Amino acid sequence: MSAAASAAGSAGPGGSLDRYHVVAPLGEGGMGRVELARSPAGRLVALKTLHPRLAGDARFRERFRREVAAARAVDDVFTAAVLDADTEAELPWLVSEFCAGPSLVDVISTLGPLDSEALGTLGAALAEALAAVHAAGLVHRDLKPANVVVTHEGPKILDFGLAKGAADEAGEPLTGTGDLVGTLGFIAPEQLSRDGRVGPAADVFAFGALLVLSSTGRNPYGSGTVPQVLHRTLNEPPDLLGVPDGEWAGFLRGCLSLAPADRPTVAQALEWCAGRAAARPWWEEEPVAGLVREHEEATAELVAAEEEWEDEIPTAFLAPPAPHAPREPRTPPGPSEATPVAPLDVPPKPLPTPRPDPHSPPRRRRFLAWAGAAVTAVSGSTTAAVLLLDDSVHPPDPRPSVRKWTSGRTLWSLDLDSSPQYGGEVLRHGDALYVRTAERLVCLNAASGEARWEYEGKNVQGVRPMGDAVYVLAEPDDGPGIVALDAKSGARRWTTRRLGMSPFRPFVPGAPASEGEGRSAQLSADSSVVCLVTYAAANTLWEQRTAQGRRWRAYGFDPRDGKPLWHRAGTATGVSTVHQRGGRLAVATSEHAVSLRAPADGPLVVLRDRDGTPEREIPGGSAHPEAHPGSSGVRHYPGPEAVAAVDLATGERRWSRPAGSEAAITPTATNGLVHTGTWGDLRALDAATGHQLWIRTDVRRLDDDNATPPLVSDGLLYASGSDPSLPADPDRRSTGWGVHALDARTGKLAWAVPVPRLSRVRTAAGGGLLHLCVDRTLMTLRGPGAA
Repeated sequence: MSAAASAAGSAGPGGSLDRYHVVAPLGEGGMGRVELARSPAGRLVALKTLHPRLAGDARFRERFRREVAAARAVDDVFTAAVLDADTEAELPWLVSEFCAGPSLVDVISTLGPLDSEALGTLGAALAEALAAVHAAGLVHRDLKPANVVVTHEGPKILDFGLAKGAADEAGEPLTGTGDLVGTLGFIAPEQLSRDGRVGPAADVFAFGALLVLSSTGRNPYGSGTVPQVLHRTLNEPPDLLGVPDGEWAGFLRGCLSLAPADRPTVAQALEWCAGRAAARPWWEEEPVAGLVREHEEATAELVAAEEEWEDEIPTAFLAPPAPHAPREPRTPPGPSEATPVAPLDVPPKPLPTPRPDPHSPPRRRRFLAWAGAAVTAVSGSTTAAVLLLDDSVHPPDPRPSVRKWTSGRTLWSLDLDSSPQYGGEVLRHGDALYVRTAERLVCLNAASGEARWEYEGKNVQGVRPMGDAVYVLAEPDDGPGIVALDAKSGARRWTTRRLGMSPFRPFVPGAPASEGEGRSAQLSADSSVVCLVTYAAANTLWEQRTAQGRRWRAYGFDPRDGKPLWHRAGTATGVSTVHQRGGRLAVATSEHAVSLRAPADGPLVVLRDRDGTPEREIPGGSAHPEAHPGSSGVRHYPGPEAVAAVDLATGERRWSRPAGSEAAITPTATNGLVHTGTWGDLRALDAATGHQLWIRTDVRRLDDDNATPPLVSDGLLYASGSDPSLPADPDRRSTGWGVHALDARTGKLAWAVPVPRLSRVRTAAGGGLLHLCVDRTLMTLRGPGAA
């Protein structure tokens, strides 16, 4: 290993360790650090190094040796394979298979509780993995949701740091007197006894607890303090309310038996679950397959961005800081406070965008959060990798100081037939609330939730309210089209005919496939013309092969009767978005998938919207599609590591400020402020200068889609946060308790409402109301004191 790597405790992004080139930090735990790296052959791997302060400790070094030996002994498709290691290096390290995918917790929050077949499929996979662990003479001892990642191959069990074999029983113990290894809620009763010997049945207990969580959304022994959960584990039956049926309840009750001998063996559990498994695994189907693809694509984006950064930034900026340099003490903001930052009198000199400190807590995508996590919150329970139970450790004061907070309320809620989470939207316009799914568009009274009208159509892709009409983009069998509805009654006013029949684009029999219509479309509208742009998407290899050189095409329609006004054919490229303003239609072209790390960079084609006449083509202008002739004002754009303010009339950048990896930003200013959000923080910036005014690291934006900006309405910034009645804890990262309404100017908490399963939501706001769709439940919240 290089001297630089030894000194730093990690190679650091852009550096190397032995033969491995480090790409980016993934996480840091109690024993070591995990980084994304490339092998000499170019394979992406997870590189784990022991902390420098532990490398000289013989006990921890031996524990690391046993972790490597344990992991190397296991070989199964449902476990993460160890590829390389050096346990005798100055800083011991190991390299394992990198598993790109969501955690089991994220999967369950997306799918909801698993039914009998899905639970059987999961149980069979996990039991097969445990069989491989036990066949190697090991006991995992820490099976929990945080140690299960779902990939395109299925669930993978990670982290053998607490695995124990027969050799360990005869050797020197690696934990101190009174130490207990495991995770609260998943620890078998025999692990709680200091004299008990832990065997494969302990893993069956954790396996049963994990399946209960997956089918009910709750831990079988509830949540609370360490003593409370341990007491229930030893003295109370598990909570099985909500498991699929009585047979499952009996099987899981057996897995969770107090006596190890009363539990089924792993082989029996495998046979039982396999007999109830679905014919096709649920991780090969949507929406889980889509989640896995998102994580795989995010990995590729992360690697591309980091390696591009290394090529562009001078070497001096790549040197990692000293691993344990003393820092000035500070008090981070609590959940109800914001950290003010004094504006600079002199604008700072422009510097290269800094790389995130590899020694700081990870704030990248959720899929990276498992790597190196030492303490993980699962369904509200307190969990830890090592629980100290000796006499020198006392439980926390049961009467902590409680912070005062004001509760909002749920005004109304409604159960929907289908969820808008995937490809749908929730849109507020005036006093109407629109909920769009792939099958229908529903218009509701925003204040009462009363349904006004409903439109059912095939493949509803977009909606644009404008004046007294609502324009719906749909894709029936004959291609994309527009349906105009009356905004009050939902009555159909007109529908576009087949686009190929437009008088401005005569149909030509026998035309080559390249002259066909693209199946993707974008819709825009103003009071004088409704525009439709079609194109062939090419975001995947399959789409590229089937695009057949189809060009994007723009059509104009009279908003009164849908009469065709014009047609214009473009080039054989994709379209990221369209923008209509000031008598112009701007078409942002893109030859690749668009993301925050790889924004559209093709030419921006500007047409006159009254007749489709090309007016201008702006090279690279698709990155800022609203900046074109006819536009005015300032708009704010996200970037890979920075956000920027752009003058729409001139296209000039007014300011640019670092804002963390993949920050989203509110596109327009409100009361002189813009707000940014990443997975780990929310910030307020001065809209005129970009200077940071406050930051909150204990909350995050409601919608965790990186392309969705923070939601600001009526002076409030809506966020996801922890229970505000708990004592302030600046290190708390659990934000799924419910909604926090923050004062957009100061960042201080205005009111909060608990909302269960606050994940992958769709949101809208207006008129002092917050509309929130969680799975299929649409609810409307408002602050205290409102009528």
